[in-house]
Amino acid sequence: MTIIRAANPQDFLHRTLEVRSLDPFRTNLIGSVATSISGTERDTDACFWWLVQNDQDKTVSLMMRTHAHPLVLTPMSPELLSEAVNAVIAADPQLPGVSGPKELVAEFLRLFFQRHPNPRPIKSTRGELIYTLSVLHEPKYDGELFTATSAEYELALEWMMAFGVEAELIMDGVEESVAKKIENGELFFWRHEGRFVSMVGHAAIVAGPTGNVARIGPVYTPPELRGKGFASYCTAAVSKILLELPAQLMLYTDASNPTSNGIYIKLGYRLLDENSSVLFL
Repeated sequence: MTIIRAANPQDFLHRTLEVRSLDPFRTNLIGSVATSISGTERDTDACFWWLVQNDQDKTVSLMMRTHAHPLVLTPMSPELLSEAVNAVIAADPQLPGVSGPKELVAEFLRLFFQRHPNPRPIKSTRGELIYTLSVLHEPKYDGELFTATSAEYELALEWMMAFGVEAELIMDGVEESVAKKIENGELFFWRHEGRFVSMVGHAAIVAGPTGNVARIGPVYTPPELRGKGFASYCTAAVSKILLELPAQLMLYTDASNPTSNGIYIKLGYRLLDENSSVLFL
């Protein structure tokens, strides 16, 4: 068993294509981040692109950490996880947190705290659900979809920051992220009676042998405008655009929020897996 680091996101994407195609949804976060920053100035920052290999030197799992964000895990055996924990402690002892499949994260934390000479205590734990979509159940729309432009940058940034606060996310590089999403046509508003009332984005689309995978998010509606169906309309309209590319669709949602989960289920999204996201102090 071997845990090695790819030199950069381009190298990582090339060397992990096969394993990502075998599990395109659970590896999508890693693939979309690598796709998004590949070839940019950010891909030379302190990032960790881990390849987890078995005894036959075949890559069977992945890990990633970029900038101030938690380590992201994909499914792996207990034996590989044990080696992965050792590699992380040796190369990245100050990681700010960890996220991935719920049971895998729990075992990672057990080993990490057992072996780390001076671990940081846990600050927060958040449950996340992974949903996928095959058939969209479109609502009866009230309003229209609007693709964000540079003129909406300030509003988009304000709402993105508000979304991050509610979701307790690390908002590292959010200004650059919003600008890039607008430039790439990855951010949308729902307009109702001449007013923007909801915002939906999607991550960089990940291409692979089994087809494209697009991840919806963020989905944000200001508190005073909630309960009117605007998030449903906007999510459905963006989902329809992505399905017609074509692309397979997925999203992450807060496990403790029954309202948002109910919205996605009504649109046709189905539960795939449950994740945990843990931040350290």
